[in-house]
Amino acid sequence: MKTDLNIILVHGFWGGAAHWSKVIVDLAKRGYKNIRAVEMPLISLASMPAEIGALIDEAAGDLAKN
Repeated sequence: MKTDLNIILVHGFWGGAAHWSKVIVDLAKRGYKNIRAVEMPLISLASMPAEIGALIDEAAGDLAKN
């Protein structure tokens, strides 16, 4: 199993990053190290794809530094 992946967890409309806490613990126990749960301010649904894309780009940059 490949554990050096970047995992970005994005909550739904009524959720928040804290809702991923149990999932993060489980993924960490399985050996995954690059896990992020992001808090997305719901400004508009139209802006969410760009915001998520920026997070993916940031994670890719962090991986390149490792």
